[in-house]
Amino acid sequence: MNWKEHQHLDAERSVLAAMILGADAIEKATRVLRPESFKTTAHSLVFDSIAALHARGVSVDLITLSDELQRCANLDRVGGPQYLASLMSAAVTSANVEAHAGIVLRAAQQRDLKSMALAIAGDLEADLLPADLQERLERMRELAAFREKNRVPRTLSEIYAQMETVGVPTHVPLGFEKFHDLFISPGELFVIGARPGGGKTAMLTTIASNAASAGWQSLFLSLEMDATLIGTRLQQSGTPADARIWVEDDPALTDMGLISAYSKAFVGTYPDRPTVILVDYAQLIRPRGRFDRRHEAIGQVCRDLKLMARSLEVPVIVGAQLSRAMEQRGKDSKPQLSDLRESGEIENTADEVMLLHRDDRRTYAKLAKYRMGKTFTAEIFFNPQRTTFEDHEWA
Repeated sequence: MNWKEHQHLDAERSVLAAMILGADAIEKATRVLRPESFKTTAHSLVFDSIAALHARGVSVDLITLSDELQRCANLDRVGGPQYLASLMSAAVTSANVEAHAGIVLRAAQQRDLKSMALAIAGDLEADLLPADLQERLERMRELAAFREKNRVPRTLSEIYAQMETVGVPTHVPLGFEKFHDLFISPGELFVIGARPGGGKTAMLTTIASNAASAGWQSLFLSLEMDATLIGTRLQQSGTPADARIWVEDDPALTDMGLISAYSKAFVGTYPDRPTVILVDYAQLIRPRGRFDRRHEAIGQVCRDLKLMARSLEVPVIVGAQLSRAMEQRGKDSKPQLSDLRESGEIENTADEVMLLHRDDRRTYAKLAKYRMGKTFTAEIFFNPQRTTFEDHEWA
């Protein structure tokens, strides 16, 4: 064992000793570390037991800690009461525990990176296809990013506090009275399905404009239309030039990996307001990895969009094409979830699905899936002068 490994183990012991001595140190250490942050199984078990006692409101000392470890049949695994007592020789003040916890965390991250490097070397030796290797690398990066966040479960009070965003709704304001009770929240995937020319893009730009008016900011990823055409529609709808709407039409963004990276960078650059990401549309996105069947590829795209929504903690709204099945059923038929083109996985993954169907000047918006409430159909109207959908028919 080299001097650096000795230093890391000393840091682990000092953190645990400080936690035994005071609740303040427990609070500071558990904000930074997890059981898996420790190199030795003994230290991981001791940390986990201290955290468990503290969470139950039990004062931590050598007696209560020994009892907790014994209750879980772990006392002998950590070296018995003698080892716990020896930890106290490494005791530090709670003022230093944060610095020592930082050393422990960096060491854990370095171990993870070494493991990833060895895994990548093994993949190269196995002569994986470049696309498969790229997929593995992307998954490893996502895992490393997740661990770096060092997330912990949130208490109900913390969740309620986060929901109380002053002055700005916690769900995307669609701007329709008829869908006032449709809540699209951060982390959710909302799919808008329609036949070509059925209003997918118009609905997406309408939502972007209405959300911006309510204090949100919108990132519009246009995979089909030029940004100037999207801008023309927004201008016609009366959306002011200073509205917080960003439009990106780079052809490279048909790649799912780039969509995720671009969206992550955007949310990190503009964190001051709630963000909604709109994508036009799902069938144009290339998935990460290789798939022999088209419906499998679209299914993976939808799962990745849902994962992106959850990891960035933003709502994602995506357009999707409906198949010709509706038209083949007859001119009076209405769209249904099975009409989502090429993949039932869209239906399974989405939190909400809205299906648009035009009949002359009227448009029927069918809320075909809603995890939080009832499904229903509402009549809305397309205003060709403003290129927007509205609640009421114009004069």
